[in-house]
Amino acid sequence: EQILQLYLNKVYFGDGLYGAEAASLGYFGKHAAELDLPEAALLAGLVKSPSSYAPTVNLERAQTRRDLVLRQMLQSQVIDDAAYQAAIATPVTLRDALRREENFGLYFKEEVRRQIVERFGWERVYQGGLKVFTTLDPAAQKAADSEMSRALAEIDKRRLRGNRARKADDQPLQGALVAMDPLTGEVRALVGGRDFTGSSFNRATQARRQPGSAFKPFVYAAAIEAGYSPGSLLVNLNDPVMTLEGEWVPEDGHSTADSMTMRAALRVSSNRAAVRMLQDVGIPEAVRYAKLLGVGSVPNVPSLALGSGEVTLLSMTAAYGAFANRGLLSQPVLIRRVETFGFHLATLDL
Repeated sequence: EQILQLYLNKVYFGDGLYGAEAASLGYFGKHAAELDLPEAALLAGLVKSPSSYAPTVNLERAQTRRDLVLRQMLQSQVIDDAAYQAAIATPVTLRDALRREENFGLYFKEEVRRQIVERFGWERVYQGGLKVFTTLDPAAQKAADSEMSRALAEIDKRRLRGNRARKADDQPLQGALVAMDPLTGEVRALVGGRDFTGSSFNRATQARRQPGSAFKPFVYAAAIEAGYSPGSLLVNLNDPVMTLEGEWVPEDGHSTADSMTMRAALRVSSNRAAVRMLQDVGIPEAVRYAKLLGVGSVPNVPSLALGSGEVTLLSMTAAYGAFANRGLLSQPVLIRRVETFGFHLATLDL
């Protein structure tokens, strides 16, 4: 019984809900101890494939699965025929319409759940008693979810028009989005992929990708800290750069000029100018500056100026926030505070 209790307090029930208590509150708006027979059977039926059987995904499929559980209960003589007939005749009634409107921001909520479990442990979280206050802005999150769907749909259409239709075994295109207050670091909205039920992998916090030209402002920021100005002239841009593999001249479709100011180089996103600036400032200094901005581990190579390192979208968003916050870096935060209730009310800082 203890093993079963631990399992039911941790297992995923779909729709971003972990544990029987959370699933009961999420789907039915009541505590698990208050569930009736058909409601309890529905939750039991979700465990095999929560992403497929969740009533918010497919209500008919969830009810069919529930009835299967009830039939097995009857065959096992856990319930009698009268209880079985009454249960299968009961329609599935979810929490009111507000419940359906809350089916948003699942990547954000999952990241909050992960952080809470990491900080307090499974048992503390799923036994209840914690009240979590997040930085989520519901309106911003709904807009972010909608924009992600719209943008990916538009890209899919362009691929079809370009005769690059996706094959049956190809993975669908994914995306990520982070909206953060640069002054406080509070994350207002976060999207980690196309569809949480299809893939819960969070591409905003877990995926590490090359930032490309988005890394260039960090090189120029390091240069300004070293005494350069937006009017500083970068020269000999067509001269090759020596690397371990020989001479290298970065490809540059933005400009062919042999010299330009830092301001102009940043405006046109010149590859050659960024690499030259990196050489002048020094790769170690640029690496140090990038680490100060929290973008993670980056390589000590000339191509660093073109974003050859790997970073998360969340860390890049926070780093760019420093530009909007007068050079001050705010660490991204999804949780304002956690309260626990007992004889006294305490605030637990993360």
